[in-house]
Amino acid sequence: MSWVAEHRTVFTYAPNGVNLGVVTGYDQGTQFVVEHVIVLPGAPRTTLARMMRAALHEAWQRSAAVSFFLPPGSPWRAAAARLGFVAYCEDRGTWYIAWKP
Repeated sequence: MSWVAEHRTVFTYAPNGVNLGVVTGYDQGTQFVVEHVIVLPGAPRTTLARMMRAALHEAWQRSAAVSFFLPPGSPWRAAAARLGFVAYCEDRGTWYIAWKP
């Protein structure tokens, strides 16, 4: 099975002009689907949390909801809950969604 999404968005996280990571995704109806979250080697330990908050802020500017998929056993389930996401679909992993505040 394959999936092709057009018009992908790439958020580059670069505080003070230093690239520390990227978040990619695409619009699907009224929601933004997060596809990849990449923290670059050598980035500070706090980068992931700061980068996700910044990416969510940008996503809310364009979408009513944000969703993403986590594979089984992912350690990021607790982080998803802290960011306001709820599980809504189980299929070889879990889909999470949060609505615009």
